[in-house]
Amino acid sequence: MRLILYAHICYQVQSLNSVDLLKSRLVFFDGLVSQYGETSADPFRQTIFDFSAANFNLMVLESYSSVEYTGVNTGKNTNGHLQGALAEWDRMGNTYQEQVKKLVNGKSKDPGFIGFTCGDYKDQVSSNTDFAGLASDCNTYADAVALDFANIRLNFVSLMGSSNVGLVESILDSMVATFNLPIYVTFDEQVLDANKDVSLYKVCIKWIVANIKNDKIKGILIRYNEGIENQSKFDNIYGSWTSGAGYSQSLKNLTSVIGLEFVSKIIPVKVASQNEPENTQGGIVPGFVPWPELIETSLKIAQLKSTNLSGIGVWSYHTKNEGADPAINDNAQEVIGIGNKFDEIPAEVFECEVDHCAECLYAPSVCDACVNYYLLDNNLCTYDPSETTTFDDSVTGNMTTANMTTGDVITAPSSANLKSLNNVIFAVFLSMCFLK
Repeated sequence: MRLILYAHICYQVQSLNSVDLLKSRLVFFDGLVSQYGETSADPFRQTIFDFSAANFNLMVLESYSSVEYTGVNTGKNTNGHLQGALAEWDRMGNTYQEQVKKLVNGKSKDPGFIGFTCGDYKDQVSSNTDFAGLASDCNTYADAVALDFANIRLNFVSLMGSSNVGLVESILDSMVATFNLPIYVTFDEQVLDANKDVSLYKVCIKWIVANIKNDKIKGILIRYNEGIENQSKFDNIYGSWTSGAGYSQSLKNLTSVIGLEFVSKIIPVKVASQNEPENTQGGIVPGFVPWPELIETSLKIAQLKSTNLSGIGVWSYHTKNEGADPAINDNAQEVIGIGNKFDEIPAEVFECEVDHCAECLYAPSVCDACVNYYLLDNNLCTYDPSETTTFDDSVTGNMTTANMTTGDVITAPSSANLKSLNNVIFAVFLSMCFLK
């Protein structure tokens, strides 16, 4: 029987959560026609402060559109191109803008950033629109109002079934080249679904791969806003990491296309609630899944070595709109509740699907190390009384369920067995001391 114990080893198993594993926690502030106005600056600032305190470190204000709007929503200086939350930011003025930025950017731990969306769902992709000019206007505006980054969002869905899918590349290239600040680009999952339009999928994927690998953009935001039937509720986001299903828009597929190193720049975004308003005429954005389940699953995904999940986003915060049909309520407390769960939900690992397996580091169905007295062979754990946990000198310091590898232990203990193992080691150490 092989058993080597080093009594000086002390494990300190830390409780991880989303703040540790999901470095980017994003929330959109919507651009719907709403009851922002001249008297709403104070509550708007407080909402940003509250979201920052609730673990959101990327805030995206919607939006600066090529389409002019002439209602109450517009800001001071942009001739009707500002909508919703971005118009409210504009009305705050430079003094308050700098105050808010200083608080959000200046957090000693987990500092945050405030950006805005250039474009909107109303901006359908067409050769008739000067999108390079829109990007230039957005860039100038960002400099004037102290924003940290831009998020390009156009209605790429309008190209589905079109022969003009090549416009995606030319328009995005011209817009990205115009900015002199960090850039994200938002895609709806429909345009990355090869089953819906394979030509559009290929063009979008080609552009994403080239611009992520060449570091021309900060990252990609994917709105997973489709309801899926008869599958695991997370399959369209995570693909075969959560079940046997395959989706071209899933992070599992995008990892194989882009590479493990670069997929960390992709942030999946899900709706905040079951009644997420799509517009002011009663439309609802589909795709809701309960946030506690989504965060719990995302934490498990983030710990697999076959993944590089680094963030998650919420769509979206919206203020009240009593004129909408049905009326839209302010959902700040609901969003804050989601943000607080990033602290509250501890990181657990997937339960291995292989009997007697201790660690599944790459997928729940693939065993990397068996429990004591079981030998791993061809993804099966077979009973062998000569096999027991063995350590070497490299296993020192702080250990977590997230950073344990088979390089640290020959047969790694599961997190459930780790506390018991620690007690055994400590008892053996004490007995040796007293025997002396």
